[in-house]
Amino acid sequence: MNKVKIVASFDYQGQHYEPFIEIDLDLFIEHENFSNLLVQRLARDNHIDHYSYQYEILEQALLRFEQAEGLIEQYINNKTLDYHGFKAAYLEQKAINVLQKIALKYLDISNLDEHPKLKQALIAAYRADH
Repeated sequence: MNKVKIVASFDYQGQHYEPFIEIDLDLFIEHENFSNLLVQRLARDNHIDHYSYQYEILEQALLRFEQAEGLIEQYINNKTLDYHGFKAAYLEQKAINVLQKIALKYLDISNLDEHPKLKQALIAAYRADH
């Protein structure tokens, strides 16, 4: 689980707004429209109409990533998310989790890190299939 608080700051009609959401990015990271989905979720959870000028301003706001938990922590610097780095690491970890289960079931290996060549071979085979 990669939980994070996402905050957008912007001014609209003379008022300052800081809508936020707290979410598990695992639910969004593999979608092609990652940024759009986050903005849509920010709007929905903060009662901002998708057809308003306020929504258009929200779309332009910089998103801050705070209070991260999980792998994502390593990919936030100055409240900015390294999306590509996080996505690559997330997919790698997801693959390793699958491969670890296979190694345990078929080879009785409970820790692939103790078998680096096997781990590399399994990762290569997994990537060839994806």
